[in-house]
Amino acid sequence: MWFRRKNFKVDTFNRAESALEAFERHAPDYYNLVLTDIRLPKMNGFALYLYLKEKNPSIKILFMTAFDIQLEEFRDNVPGVQIDDIIKKPFIVDDLVM
Repeated sequence: MWFRRKNFKVDTFNRAESALEAFERHAPDYYNLVLTDIRLPKMNGFALYLYLKEKNPSIKILFMTAFDIQLEEFRDNVPGVQIDDIIKKPFIVDDLVM
C-alpha cells in the first residue's frame, strides 16, 4: 500500500463497524487521520464521522466519494465540514500527501 511505503502507519477496514471496534481498543488520539467513503454498508460515512469526532474532536476526517454530492448535503449531515474535507474519486494518492 502506498501509505505504508511512505512510512505511514495504516489500519484498513472494510466496514465502519470494524473501524469503530479498533477505535474503542485504542486511546482516543491514537489515529490522526481517517479516510472514509460516504456510502458504506450499514453505517454511512456521516455517522462514522459524528461518532469519531465525539471520541476525538481533533481527528482529521476526509470523505471520499465517486458521486456528485453538494457541500450543502455534507453540512446538513456534518456541520463544520469544509470543501477540502471531500475527495472526489478517482484521485491520485500523491495529492493527499503534499
